[in-house]
Amino acid sequence: MWKRHAVLVCLMVILAGCAAANESSQSSDTNHPINNGLSSSNHTDEPPIDIVVVPPEQVAGDIIQLLKNKDMLRLAAYINPVDGVRFSPYGHINTEQDIVLSAKQLETALTGNETKIWGSYDGSGEPIELTFADYFDRFIYTLDYASAGQISYNEIIGKGNTLNNQKEVYPEAFIVEYYDPGTAKNEGIDWSSLRIVLELVDGEWLCSGIIHDQWTI
Repeated sequence: MWKRHAVLVCLMVILAGCAAANESSQSSDTNHPINNGLSSSNHTDEPPIDIVVVPPEQVAGDIIQLLKNKDMLRLAAYINPVDGVRFSPYGHINTEQDIVLSAKQLETALTGNETKIWGSYDGSGEPIELTFADYFDRFIYTLDYASAGQISYNEIIGKGNTLNNQKEVYPEAFIVEYYDPGTAKNEGIDWSSLRIVLELVDGEWLCSGIIHDQWTI
């Protein structure tokens, strides 16, 4: 009789231990992040997107190649969509006279026959009245600037008698200068530069100005 009683007691102890272990397991599972429908990291959030800003040096390099190729259609994609692009025939920027073209106008500018007054010729003061195609050849890509031996960033290389006011007009701009020193025969007075003015617009460097510069009287 006592043996049967001892067996029953043992069974009761074993069953009580199993129940406690089961309860502990369920409690642990309830707190497990997977069973809560959660994870240790929130996979529902999209990872942050890193916005890569193309360096202005590279943007200017692209623009100078497009100018070399006279590819106005692709160049238009680099133009400031709000302010357009200002063309200055000399180092002194005349905000009242210099012509500003929108990106849309630039796309077909080379094929247009309309003449504009782009400023005044140095020395004579006569109006620079040209089509865009003629202005391009006379005051934009006058040399192979894409192969220029000297390139500067936010520093002026070519200096003449004209007051250079680029930083006053474009105080926040990144300006890249492509400089040709001229010839020894002419003692360098036939130097010229093409400057690409870039401004940061919504995280993108865009062209706001194209400045041609040369020796002036």
